Amino acid sequence: EVVWRQNIDNDAEPDLAPLPFGNSATVYAVGTLNCDGTLAGEGGFSNDPNGSVKTPHDYVDGVCSFCHILDMNYMTPVDGVYEISTPEQLNWFALYNNLGYNTINGKLLADIDFTKYSADSVMIGTDNNDRYETFYGGTFDGQGHTVTLAYNRNDTLGGAALFGICRNATIKNLVTEGTVRAGYMIGGILIKSQGNSVIENCYSSATLSSFVEGDVTIGGIAAAAENHGVYRNCGFTGSIIAEGGTGNGGLMGYANGGVEVVFENCYVAGTFATAGNSAMICRNSPTLKNCYYVDNGVLDIDTRATEITEDDLTSGALCFMLNNYENGGKPWTQTLGTDNSPKPVAGGDAVYAIGTLKCDGTAEDMAYSNTEGGFAKAEHAYGADGICENCGGRKISTPAQLMALSEDIGSGFTNSNINVVLANDLDMSEITEYRGI
Repeated sequence: EVVWRQNIDNDAEPDLAPLPFGNSATVYAVGTLNCDGTLAGEGGFSNDPNGSVKTPHDYVDGVCSFCHILDMNYMTPVDGVYEISTPEQLNWFALYNNLGYNTINGKLLADIDFTKYSADSVMIGTDNNDRYETFYGGTFDGQGHTVTLAYNRNDTLGGAALFGICRNATIKNLVTEGTVRAGYMIGGILIKSQGNSVIENCYSSATLSSFVEGDVTIGGIAAAAENHGVYRNCGFTGSIIAEGGTGNGGLMGYANGGVEVVFENCYVAGTFATAGNSAMICRNSPTLKNCYYVDNGVLDIDTRATEITEDDLTSGALCFMLNNYENGGKPWTQTLGTDNSPKPVAGGDAVYAIGTLKCDGTAEDMAYSNTEGGFAKAEHAYGADGICENCGGRKISTPAQLMALSEDIGSGFTNSNINVVLANDLDMSEITEYRGI
């Protein structure tokens, strides 16, 4: 909208200065104009709109080479999804999203070397400190492909990741590698999730680093999460290097939403160099379900996750456990003898366990193979009180046994990860102090 006006060379009395009110005429540049409307050389100004020639945009890979405006017709969605095969297309997708079209959907059709554009700090959605902050709120399916990164932000306040802020977004089936360097708020996949975002089947082997001191908040998958984020089937085997930085986590730096942030079927097996106050999984006590870690002696241990060995990582044992002890399960795969760790995307082979399981599902005498096999599982040995003598699992047949389970878990006497079987219908009408499990 034209606000400032000035009579220069029309039939009206000339104005001594431009005015933001009144009925003065619009002013136009005279001469050859660049594609963004600026003068390309010497020229002047007039009230005549026909005194200039504007150079058209020179679009290269969807972006004007002079003024950097987007070619809005460079990509067309197929059935509502942008199909991305090249670094240039991923760059355009990011810039288009950051114009405010932030519920667009995308999927990768190939591995992407994004080093050129990530070196220029191009992200899908921006970080908290961008004055033009925007977010990503669509569904992005990596389809098992890998994006190679090379972020190097020297701004001490700037964060970095392939995705910036994700709000009610779904990111799935994606692998990242390469390097991500910034001041703080650094993630292997994204900077921060908000709302009901779901991050699933994602894996990163990237090297994440900060050059500042204090709370830098780096996470192998995400720097932070607000509200009710779900992180399902995610793994990190890269490095976090913040020798003067604190406040980091193997999967996430900080869960602002606390227990409302859920990690399920996830693992950490990276290398770390931090200045302390950094958690193996995530700070601020998110909910953990079937999560594992290799302890390198640097990060603070969360006993709700299960420690594994390097042999578990390479042998197929971890892959089997992440698939909830299902033979040939999905989405975790690993080609044994080739892959050093499992990934939650297609490309590896299914893992099968051969041997014997304890009654709680943990391995007793087990080997792992990419060839289909089978295993036997021991039966529970329940006592009269409904407690298994071997694993502590419960078989609930009476209201009193359910009451005892509630009290034992509530007091910490019993591990909250035990298996429970409800054997009968229960009449709880006479139980007045039952507080739930």
